[in-house]
Amino acid sequence: MNADARPYFFFGTLMDHEVLGIVLGRDPTPLRIEPARLGGFRRLRVKGESYPTLEATAGGHVDGRLVWGLEATDIARIAFYEGEEYYQSHIEVRCADGATQVALTFATDPNIATAGDWDFEHWRSMDRPHIVAAAQAFMRHYGSVSDASVSDRRWREARARARRLLKV
Repeated sequence: MNADARPYFFFGTLMDHEVLGIVLGRDPTPLRIEPARLGGFRRLRVKGESYPTLEATAGGHVDGRLVWGLEATDIARIAFYEGEEYYQSHIEVRCADGATQVALTFATDPNIATAGDWDFEHWRSMDRPHIVAAAQAFMRHYGSVSDASVSDRRWREARARARRLLKV
């Protein structure tokens, strides 16, 4: 389990079971995954991308998934997928049973350019196929690329190739 045994809160593409499995390089079914809500934020689409970022917003909330049982290797793979824009941060979320839980999440600079709200169901219907294909191609580089700029370039290449193949 992760070093301090805290769960991770996912609010974007990693809420998708298949994408999470691709990133982890294993079936995520044995993990404990439950709905959770982050208060005081809203989820915005990163401009030119199909993934979200968080912005502090009074009265806002973001529904996501709380994931328990991630191993150190899982977290390293997730950090690789998230890229250099994202860093780990402690947050407090509300679980489905009403209890609060301190969790870790991958957050970005709050000043990142955004393009309106990001909706998970809209993403699943519009962008999911090319992200699944891009994640499969990109995660093949895990362990062989250590330079963040090379990693980011590989992600852009994998995403562009997936869009061409899927004609998105």
